[in-house]
Amino acid sequence: MLEVFLDSLKKSDKFIWNHWKNSYDSNEIAFQGINFSNIIDKTLIKYDFSGVYFNDCTFKDIQFVECNLERSEFNRCVIEGSRSRFTDSNFKKSNFNFVEFSQVGFSGSILSNCVFKNCQLKELNFYEASLIKSEFYDCLIVDCDIFGANIWSIISENTTQKDLKIPFGQKTINRDKEQITIDDIELANIVYLLAVNSNFTKFINQSKSNFVLILGRFGENLERLRKIKEKLRKENFSPIVFDFESPDTLDLIEMIILLSLLSKFIIVDLSEPKSVPAELQAILSTLMIPVVPILNRNSTVYGTYSFTNRYSWVLPVLIFDNIEEVLKVFKKAIIDPANDLYEEIFKLKNKKTGTREAKDIETDD
Repeated sequence: MLEVFLDSLKKSDKFIWNHWKNSYDSNEIAFQGINFSNIIDKTLIKYDFSGVYFNDCTFKDIQFVECNLERSEFNRCVIEGSRSRFTDSNFKKSNFNFVEFSQVGFSGSILSNCVFKNCQLKELNFYEASLIKSEFYDCLIVDCDIFGANIWSIISENTTQKDLKIPFGQKTINRDKEQITIDDIELANIVYLLAVNSNFTKFINQSKSNFVLILGRFGENLERLRKIKEKLRKENFSPIVFDFESPDTLDLIEMIILLSLLSKFIIVDLSEPKSVPAELQAILSTLMIPVVPILNRNSTVYGTYSFTNRYSWVLPVLIFDNIEEVLKVFKKAIIDPANDLYEEIFKLKNKKTGTREAKDIETDD
């Protein structure tokens, strides 16, 4: 079996392998312990691996294009490398068990009805991939680009999802595309639609939201951001991060407002702000939502911040020397008062309008 495959590679003739494979029962074909990175030095195009078993195999920096891997099995495999690509390939109804994925692209590939068990999926690109009715059990899905993926009816049990990326906007010389991160692959489509289309705002039910929006300038404070996000997750919140250099267009301001509508409250880092004043002004002039401002002691509050004094749903600024100091009082200083404000706002919004009768009021002298 391996000899036929190697002969096909040597002669650059996929038909040698495809013809041989189709003459056998697919369930009898298995690659065991093969390091494909050592035997493949070119792109495989239109190879048929449907129903084939890959056990304890390694794939690194390899490329498969328009290959058929339907109903295939991957057991204890490593699939990695920034140059690894499975482009426009068919994995429909395949099974992945104890597979480690890292930095792999699945652009345009079909991963529908696949089952992933005990897998790690890190830094994958699912652009235009189909994940309809795929199932994830005891998996880790982190730092994956899911923009453009067809995601419907996903099943996930005991699966950790973190920092799934939804890029949008244009790339510039000084900056990559802006992006939103979210911790739930099924909600990605909804969040994207809400973020780019204001017509969806009427469907937002803020009282049921468990999202927390984080605003700030995090370029040099990534560790602070990471710890805040992890703390929120431990408290059963889903953090949404919005970090832009200069959101000075109407579209971006509208997006901030839409993300605020999704959120139960907002944490805003006032340390070394750049776009924060514009963001906060837009939010507070439009919405009633709890805002928790924090500030590193080495920074100063920007000059026009005093405008927030008119909004009772903005908490006093929490001054800190280091992020560990904040984490120690996170519940009492951030979550509890934000929840209290949320309840007050909810009651205020649902307060029934009273009436008065002019005839019952004593006349003026």
